[in-house]
Amino acid sequence: MILLVNGLSLKMCGGAGFRQFSQEETTLLMANKSDRLHNKRLQSGFTLLELLVVLVIIGLLVGYVAQRYFSQVGKSEVKVA
Repeated sequence: MILLVNGLSLKMCGGAGFRQFSQEETTLLMANKSDRLHNKRLQSGFTLLELLVVLVIIGLLVGYVAQRYFSQVGKSEVKVA
C-alpha cells in the first residue's frame, strides 16, 4: 500500500512495516502515475462499433419518423384537393 504523506513523502506498508521511499523512488512513482493517467486519457472515447450502433439506431428512428411524417403530408394534400 502506498500513502502520500506531507507532499511527496511516500511510505509503503509491508510485512516489515513502513518504509520511506528515497527522493528518486518518489519521482519515479509519481512519473509512472502521471504516465498511466495520460495513457488513460488518450484511450478514452468511443469504439468504432459503438459509433456504428448509435448511427444504426438514429437511422432507424429517422426512417420511422420520416415515413409517418410524409404519409401525413400526403393525406393532408388529398383532403385539400
